[in-house]
Amino acid sequence: MELYQISDEETEEYKQLQKETGYAALREKLEDTINGWKKVQINIAVTGEVGAGKSSFINSIRGLMADDPGAADVGAVKRTLKPTSYAQPDNPNLQVWDLPGVGTSTFTRENYLQEVGFSRFDFVLLLSSSRFKENDIWLAKEILRLEPNFNLFFVRTKIDDDLRAADRSRRKIKTAKDKQELLQIVKRDVMRNLLNERISNAKIYLIDNNDTNAFEFSTIVDILIQKVSALKREAMIMSLPGITNEVVQYKLAILKSRISSVTKPAAIAAVYANTDTNKYPAEIEVLLEECRFYRSQLGLNTKSLEIIAKRLEIELKELLVTLSMKSYVYVDCEDSRTI
Repeated sequence: MELYQISDEETEEYKQLQKETGYAALREKLEDTINGWKKVQINIAVTGEVGAGKSSFINSIRGLMADDPGAADVGAVKRTLKPTSYAQPDNPNLQVWDLPGVGTSTFTRENYLQEVGFSRFDFVLLLSSSRFKENDIWLAKEILRLEPNFNLFFVRTKIDDDLRAADRSRRKIKTAKDKQELLQIVKRDVMRNLLNERISNAKIYLIDNNDTNAFEFSTIVDILIQKVSALKREAMIMSLPGITNEVVQYKLAILKSRISSVTKPAAIAAVYANTDTNKYPAEIEVLLEECRFYRSQLGLNTKSLEIIAKRLEIELKELLVTLSMKSYVYVDCEDSRTI
């Protein structure tokens, strides 16, 4: 087991801070040290024509289903009339924006970039459920003209529909190899379409909006994490839900790195803090709060598990038994209960 030593300098710093300003100030310092990422603003733009699947994609990347509270409205004829932001449920500083398509009376080619304010976005994801059409091509060219190295991604949605259509057109059920070949055909077609319009080196991804484990959805999420600035990377990882295995692994690495920063002031608080009026000793409060944060980040808190149970149409207790969760007692506890 790895041990985290507290240096004499750290001990004196924590003791002095607590002596001068109290236990609350020690907690504030800890908060600034480990949760500075919560103050970092990240904006992701999603655009494309009507029917491209923007709302479904926005819900998926936020870890929501269409009928969850705060989800983007999903409809076959839904048209986005103005830029609309959707905050990440656990961090409002990560905003996913649903942008109108180009060519409406309000958002013409002449005023589109100015009206939507592209300079504020860290990424733009251009979605299409078929070929990228004239307005899509124009927008991509304009973005790359203004900023050639901009994080612009071409996302071909509803690939599951393409596979089903191919199934219906054949007598023989396709093998996994056949399906992979079809995906490559679709990607080559998209690339050829863009190259014909003189857009080279395009970043192209094929996804099923409703299944984050299928096709290249996880690849997009991983690229977003890798392409964002180093300053924003932790904020991106901690703000996204654990929608892919890669995101969960990133989260685990960061959570592990927090242990030293949390346990050191907790140890100092155990020796020097006077918090007799609190429900728990000072060091236990620090550690409990951190544990609650870990289970929330990993989707193991009661709220997250209730959502999963609902989607699986089983009772929460049945889900916990199925998962064989060794931390069952803690997962089931609330602040008002004694552990």
